This record gives sequence, C-alpha cells and structure tokens, in this order.
Amino acid sequence: MIPYVTKNQVFRLMRAFVFLLILVLISISGYAQEKYFHELRGLEDSTGVTHLFYRVMDLESQFEYTNHIYHYDDERFVDSLFLKDETIENGESGFDNFYTYDGV
Repeated sequence: MIPYVTKNQVFRLMRAFVFLLILVLISISGYAQEKYFHELRGLEDSTGVTHLFYRVMDLESQFEYTNHIYHYDDERFVDSLFLKDETIENGESGFDNFYTYDGV
C-alpha cells in the first residue's frame, strides 16, 4: 500500500529542502579562502630544462596575507614552494614582511 501525499505536503517539503540548501551554501561560502595566481616567470637552464616561477596570494585575514613564490620544474613535473613571503599588519609600524628562502 502506497501512502497518499498531498500537493501541499510536497510543496512544504520542497520549500524546507530549498531553504536548507541555501543555508548550507551560504555557510560554506563564508569559509572560502581568496587565492590569486599571478606573476608567472620562466627561465631555461644550460641543459634545456624550463623552470617556471609563479606567485599565489592568499588573503588569510584582513591583516595577514601570504604571497609565496612557487617553482615548477618542467622536466620532472615537480611543483614546490621556493620562497615564503608573509605580510602581517601590526598596529605600531604598519606592515611587517617576512621572507624565508627554502632553496632550489
């Protein structure tokens, strides 16, 4: 025996589902990080291997962001962090930049 469902019950159930879906999407969008790819540069070494360097800016908060430099080796297909660049704004002196060289 199949239970009988009225159109009004289906409408109320769909309305609740849509409301729940919108609520979930709004809450997920609040956790999204803002990352920007920019500044691609490349060079070729004496053996003919192409090395690509690029930056990715990550806005972690209103007062802190990173702008790391990444290295992509075209021959070995390896992507790695090359140089860390972090900026933190403090109240006294404005911005403090921190650079860390990780090597090639």
